[in-house]
Amino acid sequence: MTTKKILGTRGEKAAKDWLERQGYRIIGQNIRLGHQELDLIAEKDDLTIFVEVKTGYYAPTDSPVQRQQQHSLKIARAKYCQIHNIQPEKTRLDLIIITPKKSGAKLEYFANFLF
Repeated sequence: MTTKKILGTRGEKAAKDWLERQGYRIIGQNIRLGHQELDLIAEKDDLTIFVEVKTGYYAPTDSPVQRQQQHSLKIARAKYCQIHNIQPEKTRLDLIIITPKKSGAKLEYFANFLF
């Protein structure tokens, strides 16, 4: 397994653990829908929440989720809603950025980062 893959796997675990501590119920992880993938799927407050997890170093001017990936996430959300008979307005796309630090990691959470 590559260093990037190991870092990504650790970031997803940290994000999952954090969400669970915040009262989210994880209902799916690394769900593939055709060419799209949803990192984490959670439920809270009658919402289905799709969480994209990015682990690494990003400059404040960088977008960790490029335009093509944003489009892909929207398609994946639509497919998942159709398959599971979920109303899209009862969903949200969130982003968690994990930045590794010498003593642990910094986690940033952005609710509803894509409409």
